[in-house]
Amino acid sequence: MQQAYPNGHFYAETPTSFCWKYSVQPSSLSGTYQFKICYKEGKHVDVFALDKLSLCEGEKGLPHVYNTDKQHLCIYHRPSEEWNASHKITEIIPWISEWFYYYENWLVTAKWLGGGIHRGKKE
Repeated sequence: MQQAYPNGHFYAETPTSFCWKYSVQPSSLSGTYQFKICYKEGKHVDVFALDKLSLCEGEKGLPHVYNTDKQHLCIYHRPSEEWNASHKITEIIPWISEWFYYYENWLVTAKWLGGGIHRGKKE
């Protein structure tokens, strides 16, 4: 990861898990968003937004997340193994940038246009 994204910050949490902090700018008109990826050996990766994300007017939670309070982003559909431990973690960096792109659109339209499956329903 450090080789592909040298500005990222890597730190070990335990001997079998680590987190990596990085930032993305989804488009030239976008802000920059900081996030962290946490990985435990043989498991899935978890992605968390580090900057406090705003909500659309009238909304009580973020779209397409596992947990609004923790800002735990839903980047891929785990049951279908779009990503699993046999893949490189760097493969999801563009997906994270895309999530923030659709998040910015959601702030304006109040509609999640990023598609995907979440909580058992197709969005």
